[in-house]
Amino acid sequence: LAGIAVVLLMIRQESRDRAPRTPSSRARAVRRDAFAEALVAASPADLARWGLGLTVVAALGAAAIALAESFLYTARFAPRLFDPAVLADYRLRIVDLALMFGLGVAAGTLVPVIYVRVFTRRDGASRRILRATRTVSFTATAFSAFAFAFVVGDEILKTGVAPHTAALHLLVFRLWSARMRANLEAADMGLLGGEAPEPRTVWLSLFCAVFLLPVASLPRSLREAILRSAPAAHVLNAAIGFIWLAVFVLLSYPELEDFRSRFISLAIITAVVVFLLAVLSLLFALPVMRRKRPGRAYVSVVAGIAIFGFASSFRPVANDVAQILNEYSRFGFMLRKASIRELIRPKNRAGLDPVASPFPYHGPGEDRLSSVVPDLYAESRPPIFIVLWDAGRPDRMGVYGHDRPTTPNADRMAAEAVVFDRADSGATATTCGVRHLFTGHYSTRYMMSREHAPFFLHALRPFGYRRFLITAFGTDLNGVSLDSFMRNAPAPETDGSRFVHLALHPQGLTRERPDREKTDNVIREWRRIAAEEGPEALDGSLTFLHLTGTHFPWYNRNPIHDFGPRPEDRYDGEMARVDALTGEAFDTLRELGVWDRAIVILVADHGTGLGEHGRYAGFLPYEEQIRVPFIIKAPSFAPRRIDEPVATIDLAPTLHSLFAPGAANPYHGVSLIDLMAGRRERLERRAILCLCAFEDAYSMLLDRRWKLHFHRRENYALLFDLENDPGELRNLFATEPERREEALALMRSFLWDGSRLGFGNPFHYSDWTPPAEARR
Repeated sequence: LAGIAVVLLMIRQESRDRAPRTPSSRARAVRRDAFAEALVAASPADLARWGLGLTVVAALGAAAIALAESFLYTARFAPRLFDPAVLADYRLRIVDLALMFGLGVAAGTLVPVIYVRVFTRRDGASRRILRATRTVSFTATAFSAFAFAFVVGDEILKTGVAPHTAALHLLVFRLWSARMRANLEAADMGLLGGEAPEPRTVWLSLFCAVFLLPVASLPRSLREAILRSAPAAHVLNAAIGFIWLAVFVLLSYPELEDFRSRFISLAIITAVVVFLLAVLSLLFALPVMRRKRPGRAYVSVVAGIAIFGFASSFRPVANDVAQILNEYSRFGFMLRKASIRELIRPKNRAGLDPVASPFPYHGPGEDRLSSVVPDLYAESRPPIFIVLWDAGRPDRMGVYGHDRPTTPNADRMAAEAVVFDRADSGATATTCGVRHLFTGHYSTRYMMSREHAPFFLHALRPFGYRRFLITAFGTDLNGVSLDSFMRNAPAPETDGSRFVHLALHPQGLTRERPDREKTDNVIREWRRIAAEEGPEALDGSLTFLHLTGTHFPWYNRNPIHDFGPRPEDRYDGEMARVDALTGEAFDTLRELGVWDRAIVILVADHGTGLGEHGRYAGFLPYEEQIRVPFIIKAPSFAPRRIDEPVATIDLAPTLHSLFAPGAANPYHGVSLIDLMAGRRERLERRAILCLCAFEDAYSMLLDRRWKLHFHRRENYALLFDLENDPGELRNLFATEPERREEALALMRSFLWDGSRLGFGNPFHYSDWTPPAEARR
């Protein structure tokens, strides 16, 4: 469609250019010549005035927005999370960050002006106008292309649509250029009543056209006011920018830290640019923009701003201020990324430089699987049923102390099971979290990776497990595909294993199926097997049911329980829904007579934020995001509660232990059999790690008590004492030097291992190559 539109525009434009000249067209040609001359008439003094004026306006506007955000949004969390002096320091830092943003906006805006002025002086009028419109539209298209590459560049390459994307941007560029030229012509080239155009009016017309403001379709009086740079029209034009900005702000809060937030941030930045272009029209009406020669004071101001702005770029951003910029200020974060220092600051070398000692995944004796297991497992292959609640939070379940009736079926199951009170996911998002669960290893966060360890269910195949019923989540592009379950393992035909995908789209599309449908498919398949082969045929099977209703956004339509309209209430309603579906599956196992001999695991891939640290959903490794329910009902294990910290990477070695007691432990996780049997109360390992899926960030639980947050890219770290501060509200990084250094040393060791073993890639959606030192 874009191609057809471009072709039609080109034909229309060419036919217009071939039309015979009439007196009217000759008059238009005269005005076109005047317009073209004005494009290159801006003097160095004009450029200096425009640059300074735009820098000041952009810096003041950006600082006002960021400071307003700090009072209206960031300050809401400050009393709980920061010392007042930290917030004050952050607000002071906004000044030089905003100044650098203003300098960047001014430079980017003046590039087309300088190019046209320098390189088109010898061109004819039509040629010069054409090159001017193409230069401005190319700048806008390049911004779009860069933004696409930054946000989804790896997906574009991996899915083979790079040529299509390039062609699309070429078409957009051509369409934009044609639309700009038509808009300018319809506006009579900015010439009104035969008046000689001023360079600022001409460039204002171009800047309006770049974001397709329909100047030509406005009422004549308003159009003339805009093109004449009347102050009232400037205020109206700036108001349009404010409206754009307000819309995007409203769409962005409360914070949703999903990969979609990168597109939201891009939209906000675009809105800010639109706003600044609108403000430019107001700027052109200021007296300072009409001065023919800048005085000494003016030159001094320009020089002072440039020197201060350049010098301020080298001021480090770290520790508490860096945390605010990264976690509690979207606009502050944007301003930081506009700083020159972001391009030249040295990388954090953690994970890039070799370390002396390897990371200790296991404690003494944990490099082998549990050696003592009930005799039952030497003779039988009980059905295994793993039900995963995507983004499930344990503290919203009755078994973990919630006072609402959200999970009666899970509570009933827990009464027969081993309940782990402190279980962490290995990651903050589904793809990486499910890989941790099924591989038993710290795993890559790159969604389309093919290099992760095989899923543990293949380790059960030599012991008689042959039937695997899977409701895989999406594809390698947006989840964990069925291929992930098969990857890097023996082919099914080598031992007659059967992998059945119970979530296929009826039209073959790669889309996630509704929870209701997936649950029905699992139950239907169980009933079919029992009817055709007998209930005992479910022995030697593993079923994985992935329910996503608890993942953001929460709608709770047609609720089982309507707890209220707040996000927390809707989340509880979705918990009740997935619990009800899970209960239907549990009841089917009871009905088929296999419940008592089945191994049933209820777990989550990660948690979710409910505003504790300023976010709903969220992907930073705070406790609300990584603490998960973890309940195992297994024959011959009595019900008990365990408060020792464990992790989802422990499921694989735990199930493997049942059938290979005493074998070498091939996983990063450890077997929990001795805890479940009551033979031990503590594990020997010291540290449990979590990978932040969407940022280059990590967390480490050390010695059951101390938790380190390490943000490698953003250059700050946090340290919390979970024993006395379970809500992670008091950062002790500066006041606990001994613990801090010990935790940082272990983190560097873990990241160096990650560089060599494949899980050190810093981004969920970005490809990454380990450093050469690590590969060697």
